[in-house]
Amino acid sequence: MISKPKVEVCFTPNLFPLYAEDFEVVVVIDVLRATSAICTAFHHGVEKIIPISTIQEAKEYKNKGFHVAAERKGKIVEGFDYGNSPLSYRNDKLKGETLVLTTTNGTKTINIAKDIEHLLIGSLLNLNAICKYLTDLNKSVLILGSGWQNKFCLEDSICAGAISENLLKTNNFESFNDSTIAAKYLYLSARTNFFGYLKASSHRKRLKKLNLNEDIKYLSEWLSTFVSRNNRWESSKYIIGESYGGTRVMGLSLALQNQQWMYLNGVIMVSPADYKTFDDNPVSSALNLPYFAAPIMLIFGAPDCVPATS
Repeated sequence: MISKPKVEVCFTPNLFPLYAEDFEVVVVIDVLRATSAICTAFHHGVEKIIPISTIQEAKEYKNKGFHVAAERKGKIVEGFDYGNSPLSYRNDKLKGETLVLTTTNGTKTINIAKDIEHLLIGSLLNLNAICKYLTDLNKSVLILGSGWQNKFCLEDSICAGAISENLLKTNNFESFNDSTIAAKYLYLSARTNFFGYLKASSHRKRLKKLNLNEDIKYLSEWLSTFVSRNNRWESSKYIIGESYGGTRVMGLSLALQNQQWMYLNGVIMVSPADYKTFDDNPVSSALNLPYFAAPIMLIFGAPDCVPATS
């Protein structure tokens, strides 16, 4: 009986030496965000991408005049114009150009596997294309997750499971490895709710926190500039937060006070997100006040004063 090519999953790059000798084909995955950024950059016309491991290499390439993207722990490294966000490459500014890229996890993993005969980049963005290519190639495949600092990563494992399932259901591949079985069933559980699983992943939470903080920093600086240019420092200042803006105005208020020396007269929450974690007590009732106040002010106008109640 002729054996079929096998498909196996390696969850983290530090385990790669245990698999390396058995595979001619390796697919590197870093869903959030290096391999997704690479796929996006190629889709928007980047001619060539050089993945490197260190910031020192990145500086050397930049000194030679290359376009260089550098990210560490989710942030763009100081002195570079790009990071690893796919959003940075959804334009034609780098069309026809060479991009040098270094990231916390993804490009390091690519370089760990650089001596493999067939080294491929995989993400949820090119899932169909990568599966078709691997099926046509008809060789044993190792799917290598980049993880987070050599630790298990949920979104990479889901993507590895998606590739595994698509290859195995062709009946041209086989697998007897528990990591492949685990990744496959993780994908099958997640495929009807990808966003829910991604929301739950630890790395997505890290990125969300970074983005929120950057938004708050940007807004506080913009507001300070606006107030200065229009000579309104002596004016009353209020912030209105709508829906989930109700939570963001808390961070923005603190940033204005601590970073811009701007003190607010008040914060107004309009239809705030449902924060009712307390049931049937005064706290729950108090959280409804913005809902009640907004329609009253809309109908009757803002009162000159609030009458005392007995």
